[in-house]
Amino acid sequence: MAFTELRATGEFSDISVTVQGETLNLHKFPLLARSKYFHGLVSSKMTDSNAVTLDGLPGGLETMTLAADFCYNIDIRPKITSENVGPLMCAASYLLMTGPDNLLDIASSTLKHLTQENSLNCLRILKGCCNTATSAESEEIIDQCAKALIDYHWKKARLLTSEDERALLQELPLKWILILLDYMKEMESSPIMESDVIMTVVRWSEADERLLELIKSETDVKLVATPDLASEESLEEERATIEMVPRNSACEETIVSSEEVQEEATTADIEMVSSLPEAGDTTFNVVFDALAERLPHPSLVESGPHRISASTCLWYCQALLFACHHELRSYDKLLQCCSFLQSRLTVDHCKDFSPDLIKSMNLRSCEALGDDSGVSRENICALNDQYLRLHCERGSIDASGFLTVMKSVRDLRGPASSFDRSFEAFEALRRSSSVLPQEDVKEVCDSIDFSKLSSEFLWRAASNDGIPKEIVLPRVVELCEQLRSDLAQSRANAQMADQRANRTARELEYQTRRLNAQSARVVRLEADISGLRRLERDYHKSKKENSFLQKETERLRNRRNELKKDLNEIRRSFGLGKK
Repeated sequence: MAFTELRATGEFSDISVTVQGETLNLHKFPLLARSKYFHGLVSSKMTDSNAVTLDGLPGGLETMTLAADFCYNIDIRPKITSENVGPLMCAASYLLMTGPDNLLDIASSTLKHLTQENSLNCLRILKGCCNTATSAESEEIIDQCAKALIDYHWKKARLLTSEDERALLQELPLKWILILLDYMKEMESSPIMESDVIMTVVRWSEADERLLELIKSETDVKLVATPDLASEESLEEERATIEMVPRNSACEETIVSSEEVQEEATTADIEMVSSLPEAGDTTFNVVFDALAERLPHPSLVESGPHRISASTCLWYCQALLFACHHELRSYDKLLQCCSFLQSRLTVDHCKDFSPDLIKSMNLRSCEALGDDSGVSRENICALNDQYLRLHCERGSIDASGFLTVMKSVRDLRGPASSFDRSFEAFEALRRSSSVLPQEDVKEVCDSIDFSKLSSEFLWRAASNDGIPKEIVLPRVVELCEQLRSDLAQSRANAQMADQRANRTARELEYQTRRLNAQSARVVRLEADISGLRRLERDYHKSKKENSFLQKETERLRNRRNELKKDLNEIRRSFGLGKK
């Protein structure tokens, strides 16, 4: 009977191996031939070598089944996949199935081939090793996959192009992600590669707004009452458009308990939570901080071949909002990144920011204005005015929040259009607040430089009964004086223009007479030229006739000479002599 038949039937079995509650009836000789672990077990007299329990075997029953088949000389290569090759290597090492052409050698060569095939295989191998993390690290599987990802795949093509890659990366332990990032930095990879990995792991892809929804779901206070929290009323429209993830849905993943978090944190092997954590769960915060603090500065990413997209700008803003809301260490790093990108942000990116957060970003941007950072004063002011107008129209900001934002950019305002936009935001605040205390109105008006308003908006301010007249009237009087001065200057300019026009008219009249005289002279000259041309034609005509007469005279003369010659010939012929 062949080994394969004995393996299939279990007949004449002399050893039982129990893994995960399942018992395999095997034979000692095939196992002893391949596994030093079973050889030592059988050789030892202190243990029962006929019944073995392997609850700690990496990969469990599946890897033990493959290892047993291999011992019976069954070809297991077709059964080795990217999902089980990692646990199989760990199991081969655990069972001491080492040496040339043994299971560890076969699994190692298969792993090398799979990692070089494509990046998705590398991520699947890592995912398959999650349950055997310690063994996989000791076998250097993590390092091999990390190097293959960068050396063979991500350096040649855009990384994380498929949803499968993103999903697998999000499920890897944080420790392995950090190993991958360290290797990226060691190989001097493009900063945009690091950014893509980090953004993917913390689950903020281009269309994923669930973490923002988490922040909104925890917020019950108006934006102005608690500046670090988003307003429920101001975000009512957005919340209606975002689909909540039900807790009992199929897409919900296991939430790690606080006891597990503490245990994993102490062993430096924190597992990445693949879906949203519940409020108060610190696992995601630990992962978020560890990764967000390693984000490359946007200036490094911008210097590469890729430019930061609008969706990535939104990612930075959502990350900053999350870090601010949960008071994370990465808040300062994210604030620095958003401040660098502020000139490219729109009100949709930061509409959920509190006034204090907007102020902090403005102050950080002001510090970078002297650098070659591309930060634009005009864009910063425009963004703040749009933010104020949006929240004023929604009624989600009060005078205190309005002042917080206005004062943070007052020194950045330059052209009148910027002050006009800030006045429009103030008008929206007046409309949204049915009763705005007079002292708040005065303080807000003091923050607006009415002397810089254009005339159109100044008249609008003067006609607004809610604005204290002592603030507007000095500027109106100044404007009236300026208009009066401009009117006097315009009149003087008009008189000077009239004088210049009169002088010009006289000069034109004189020039007209001169032109008329010149025109008459030109007419006479043209008549003389016509007479000369007629004489010239007559001359040429007579010249031609004279030439014809000369030719005719010459012809007659020649004819006469010919006749004379003929006459003389005739005379000679008759002997008459020459005449």
